[in-house]
This record gives sequence, C-alpha cells and structure tokens, in this order.
Amino acid sequence: MKIAMLGSGNVATFLSKALIQAGHPVTQVWSRNQENAIELALEIGSDSITNISSILADTDIVIIAVNDDGIENVAAQ
Repeated sequence: MKIAMLGSGNVATFLSKALIQAGHPVTQVWSRNQENAIELALEIGSDSITNISSILADTDIVIIAVNDDGIENVAAQ
C-alpha cells in the first residue's frame, strides 16, 4: 500500500511514522511550505513533492493532515 501525506506538521509526522512502523510506506510528502515537506520526507525516507497534482497514480491512500483552516483548500486540489 502506497500512501501520500499532505501536511508536514505534528499530526502528519506522527501518522507517517506510525504507518511506516506498521509496514505501510509513506511514499510522498507535500506541504504548503516546501522546506517542511523536504524535512519530513528526509526524516521518514520518502520523496517530497511541490504540487498535489504530482501524487503518483498508483498511490493507494492520500491523507490530508493539515490545519482545519486548510482542509477545504487542499481537498479541492
């Protein structure tokens, strides 16, 4: 199962690490702040992406882990 994480804050970091520990790789990380996406991606061994449209076609699950104010905008993309 391939997972893309949208967000790079505390919730995204915790979920990513828990998923990886359970054997489910988080293959891509996106964040509004590219530096944060790169930092989390390096920490968990995944790729950072600059655009949500860059999510791989074979991704099984996309998790939106952004602040409440950003959910609608991210989901619309």
